[in-house]
Amino acid sequence: MEIKSSKQFEGSATSLWGKYRTDLFFRTTCHIIVLQVVFTVIVVIALWFVMDLLMRDTTEALMSTFTQMLQGQSVTPDNVRASIEDVRTNHFLPTMVISTALMLCFGFIIVYVALTPTRRSMERQKRFISNIAHELRTPLAVIQTNTDVALLNSDVPARLRQTLQNNSQEISRISEIMNNLLSLSNFMRNEQLKFEDVDLSVVVQRVLDTLEETSNHKDITLALKTHTNQAVLGNAVALEQVVFNLVKNAITHTQARGLITIEIEPSTDGKYIDLAVSDSGSGIARSDLFHIFEPFYRARTAPKNGGKGLGLAIVNEIVQMHRGKIKIRSTEGQGTKVIVSILQSTREITSKGDTEELSMDFSHRILQ
Repeated sequence: MEIKSSKQFEGSATSLWGKYRTDLFFRTTCHIIVLQVVFTVIVVIALWFVMDLLMRDTTEALMSTFTQMLQGQSVTPDNVRASIEDVRTNHFLPTMVISTALMLCFGFIIVYVALTPTRRSMERQKRFISNIAHELRTPLAVIQTNTDVALLNSDVPARLRQTLQNNSQEISRISEIMNNLLSLSNFMRNEQLKFEDVDLSVVVQRVLDTLEETSNHKDITLALKTHTNQAVLGNAVALEQVVFNLVKNAITHTQARGLITIEIEPSTDGKYIDLAVSDSGSGIARSDLFHIFEPFYRARTAPKNGGKGLGLAIVNEIVQMHRGKIKIRSTEGQGTKVIVSILQSTREITSKGDTEELSMDFSHRILQ
């Protein structure tokens, strides 16, 4: 029986050691327990040292009082009480400082260790998303090319052509998801972003030129209201992604012959440049409004041909990296207004012309 118990103990120890080596969360739990034990021991030692010092000084104060009494000096109870109060007062502040410093140091260490699995999991998730997206882009591009080549053949039967067109559309949607995943993975590594003075009106103009054809297909009016020299401190590529996602999201949720207004103006406090994208679309339900920045979240009223819930998540990440703010005002059935505030640049971007308001209409009616 003893040999069997010994083997069982060794097996349990080996199993725990293997779990400690392979399970990050179990290892973190063990580290936290050890840190708490060490913290308790240090606190007990510190308290013992403080109490010993306090008792010693109190004893010395009492002995001094007794010596004065033996020497025939007048000693009252108030004098004894005052001596003891002085000892307590002299030790109170150092004790509080030492206790607070120990609590802060060990609190920081324990929190840092406790969050280690989360940090590593997020890093692995980012790396996994980036690797998967990169690996899938090549076969998707090949499939898309082969499908487009097949559609160029005039001898393809109508039924097969419809199938190929549907496949091409779905491949385009998957490619868009891959691009969004890569953008989300890249922009979450803010140490790679370089910030400089950027004219936000130029960025918006470039995005509207890109989405002009998309809005024309739905006969949607894109109206831009801005001033020149709207300089912000940011990354031009990242800000272009923000504008692109907001405007495209507005186009997706706006019915045909709708209106989308993009406004750029300084904030009331003068610290930010506000980019406001307003649409006359379906709006956002109250129950969905609190979740729209979550990755892959799609509202119940979202159109079937809409995105996969990554656009606003990417916008949220980029705005946070720019230390900006996002406000959303939406009424179901009446439209949505998204206001993104980016820190204003400390210097003006020089360009020709006055700072007069510009209004541009990108709508083009489709001939029936």
